[in-house]
Amino acid sequence: MAFDVNHVAIIMDGNGRWATGRSHPRVWGHIRGARKVSEIITETDKLGIKALTIYAFSTENWSRPTSEIKTLIKLLKKFLHLERPRIIKNRIRFKVIGNIGHLPVEIQTLVREIEESSKDFEGLKFNIAFDYGSRDEITKAVNRYIAQHPGKEITSEALGANLHTQLCGDVDLLIRTGGDQRISNFLLWQ
Repeated sequence: MAFDVNHVAIIMDGNGRWATGRSHPRVWGHIRGARKVSEIITETDKLGIKALTIYAFSTENWSRPTSEIKTLIKLLKKFLHLERPRIIKNRIRFKVIGNIGHLPVEIQTLVREIEESSKDFEGLKFNIAFDYGSRDEITKAVNRYIAQHPGKEITSEALGANLHTQLCGDVDLLIRTGGDQRISNFLLWQ
């Protein structure tokens, strides 16, 4: 039986625990994990997978130590600078889902520039979920629909059309790198 995988979602989890288990600071694990994302993008694109969504930072992650949050934000900035040329060259459609409003203005601008320059690309659809929570996404999608169609009942198709990943389709494969078996408020509808 053949199984087409069109949308892969990855919960980047366990990097801090992995580093601590090897007598390194937690941030060392985050740095090592971030380096792997570039390889994952390349392989996903080579395999002809249509969409990749990675969970980089949840709405709940703001409770982590400030130094760890600062490192994760610096890693995002570095990643965006390094990957921008490859995104453009390989015609990857890039999007950050979640709330970028808590990021430094420089990173918000960079995100918007990459999104804008790649919005018409038809290659891999690559999403980074940052300051993302699926319950919040679903709530906003329902409210958007209600505002656009007052008094009309929402359908599952209409809800799906209002989600961040509307162009990606449902998730065919979910990978959680840390070994836990829970969804953690990630792409609950998808």
